[in-house]
Amino acid sequence: MLVIHWLVLSSPDGTFSVDRPRLPGQEKPGLGLLNPTLALLKSLARELSVDGVLDVPDHFHTALFYSRAFLYLDPEAEGRFLAIARDLSGIPLAQASDASGRVPRRPDHRCLDPLAHRGTGAGVARTTAPFPSLPSYREARNRALADHRFVVNWDLYRENLARRDSP
Repeated sequence: MLVIHWLVLSSPDGTFSVDRPRLPGQEKPGLGLLNPTLALLKSLARELSVDGVLDVPDHFHTALFYSRAFLYLDPEAEGRFLAIARDLSGIPLAQASDASGRVPRRPDHRCLDPLAHRGTGAGVARTTAPFPSLPSYREARNRALADHRFVVNWDLYRENLARRDSP
């Protein structure tokens, strides 16, 4: 397994703007290179003959960016994440990520791209049981997605912002 412990793709000279506001955890704006970087990591994983690429996102926006290519190992975590993404979809990303807080770094919150190695899949099946293509994974994910609804408590959000921004 190729594990991403920390990945920073930011512009050292960049500045944030109204169109590209600071996302939680960012010191500098991103370069927009996540997709080619993930392609490179997938290629490296294939070259190394490992079962996939693993990451543990620490913010909602990070999980959202990775969701283009990664799934949560735990189908219920995947369903909860999809429910959060669905329910916060009308909110600007910086606010949605800030309002949802840091993602707990739990084992079930590991994201995996199991398609990086297209061999027999024996190691993938052990690592990702139930494997994301199995009906049991899809059923558990869909059940969690249907069972969860998320809303932002804007009063609490403003209180937390005021507390965080005060000296």
